Amino acid sequence: MDLSNLIENMYRSLKYDLTNEYEKLYSVFENDRIKIILSTLHSLFVASFGAMSSRLPTGDSGAHFWANSSRDLIKAIECTKQLQKGLKESRYSLKIDDYYRELISKCSEFLCDTEGSTIPPGMEKIELYYTIPIFKLEAVIEKEEPSLTACPLEFIGEGSYACVYKYKDNFYQKNFILKRAKSDLK
Repeated sequence: MDLSNLIENMYRSLKYDLTNEYEKLYSVFENDRIKIILSTLHSLFVASFGAMSSRLPTGDSGAHFWANSSRDLIKAIECTKQLQKGLKESRYSLKIDDYYRELISKCSEFLCDTEGSTIPPGMEKIELYYTIPIFKLEAVIEKEEPSLTACPLEFIGEGSYACVYKYKDNFYQKNFILKRAKSDLK
């Protein structure tokens, strides 16, 4: 599927739920529509899981999760799966937070889109992410901070005002040239 068409389809399928409430959490994504889509999905998950947490079962029996909330959560899950599949191997490839990924998988087992769902016994209160992104760029490379280690300088030459040295930086694996002013320079 064409990437721009996928994004447009997803945007239109969420048009009645669109919100930018969590858009700042997705500022690493360059595409404005993807930011809104992720913000909207985030909002649907928070609202649905919040509603589910208020209906958790007690004891050994299940509890009823309302039909509208069930449908909203199913929609968020289906859109997330479709978006993740469509964006795979693109520069917007998504990774879902481990906690929410497991939660989505667990909920997929019992959710029904008609007459609500039965929340199984033992379901624990859900941690809602208000300031933590649920979706992350999978392709992001975490940059290691360079260590401050001394590199041996190799003298190359000098001019009237400065001496020139070469060194190999082990972090960047590149050669650099350093020009140092002479100490008698005024």
